[in-house]
Amino acid sequence: MQRKSCISGEYARPALHIGGVIDSKVLDFEPPPHWRVALDGPAAGGKTTVARRVAQALGYALIDTGAMYRAVALGALERGLSTGDRAAMERLAEAEASRSEFLPDLEGSQGFRLLVGGVDVTGRLHEPRVSQVVPAVAAIPGVRRVLAAQQAAIGRRGGVVMTGRDIGTVVIPDAEVKVFLTASPEERARRRYGDMHARGEAGDETPEVLQQIEQTLRERDLQDSSRDDSPLLQAPDAVLLDSTGLSLDEVVARIIDLVRTRMRTEVR
Repeated sequence: MQRKSCISGEYARPALHIGGVIDSKVLDFEPPPHWRVALDGPAAGGKTTVARRVAQALGYALIDTGAMYRAVALGALERGLSTGDRAAMERLAEAEASRSEFLPDLEGSQGFRLLVGGVDVTGRLHEPRVSQVVPAVAAIPGVRRVLAAQQAAIGRRGGVVMTGRDIGTVVIPDAEVKVFLTASPEERARRRYGDMHARGEAGDETPEVLQQIEQTLRERDLQDSSRDDSPLLQAPDAVLLDSTGLSLDEVVARIIDLVRTRMRTEVR
């Protein structure tokens, strides 16, 4: 079955891939084309990786809202803007939002491509310099308001798996399925190291390296959860999913099961 993406392009709803093998028994229902899955959680909790697999299974578009903040951070760095100039940052966010476009690329490394002004910036979003300034960018209320409005507009179209830190609480609080995905600090540090090593940004894995990454994640958690505008919170009606000790397949299967259960509840 082919379905027009609510963002851009076309793609078919494949069977769920488990361990690289198509298992048609896992997805035994037809996902409602208009539903939204909100996937929130702290940094390095595995949101984007899990969301890509869930989106693949459901035939939904993957929207990684963190990429939007990273695109603004990249734009600020390229223009020499200070994150302390909140008015300039808000204007930049408005300009970036009006020129940005998500393209589905669920087989790619990120699960999507993000174009700004027709230029694919996906591969640059995780540059170390971007990662350094994105927490400050994401804490600017004006930037959050601009991007949250853009994200909400995308969410209203339906057929999306949207990841972030305030999706279920602010962006699409009426999402049909909400999940708060987390893991232990140690597990998250190992995952972040793996991502950094894959991008050639980290050397050998040592206890000291992991401890430093864990400390950085704890600092980011504090920034995200204590900011005044749209702090990192679990929505009251979100399902808490601790992925510590779980495989990717297990996490994906649990979220798919939540969708299936929610559908059955709706039918009743």
